[in-house]
Amino acid sequence: MSQAVIGLSIAYAALGVLVLTLAVNSRWPVWVKVLSILLVTALYFVTYRSLGGMQGWPTAASPPERFLLLASTIHEPDKTTGSPGMIYIWASSLAENRPAAEPRAYEIPYSSDMHTQFEEANKRIRDGIMQLGKSEWVTADDSPRQVRRFAQKRKMIRLYDLPDPELPEK
Repeated sequence: MSQAVIGLSIAYAALGVLVLTLAVNSRWPVWVKVLSILLVTALYFVTYRSLGGMQGWPTAASPPERFLLLASTIHEPDKTTGSPGMIYIWASSLAENRPAAEPRAYEIPYSSDMHTQFEEANKRIRDGIMQLGKSEWVTADDSPRQVRRFAQKRKMIRLYDLPDPELPEK
């Protein structure tokens, strides 16, 4: 468990003790006492649900527009459990052609196109060829030309080999 989680747990426990002490020893109306206890209790659950991002769980947010792919894991859909399948990637966003200081974990809904693309990228990374990713909005290719303007757009990820660095002249 990280120090942030332990610190938040201690802070909420102290807040709960403080509210209970005030509720027992104060002359506030009963509805204020009950409301304050219910609010602190609700904060426990809200904090618990939102701690996933602090603990390193992958985010459902879309990956950055340009990123350096470090690794990916593919979980195929399973009809017996009803799992829709997910693709988990570990990526570092690119800003000004430099990777960010810290990578981030993302989860992407499963599709067979993405499966083959990330599977191939994993092989190339194992061979020592770094992969660049680019997120772009695309429409379905099978929709008629006049409908494409209004068609539902979805985020698609394209992966490329990292180009060779340009060395300065001597």
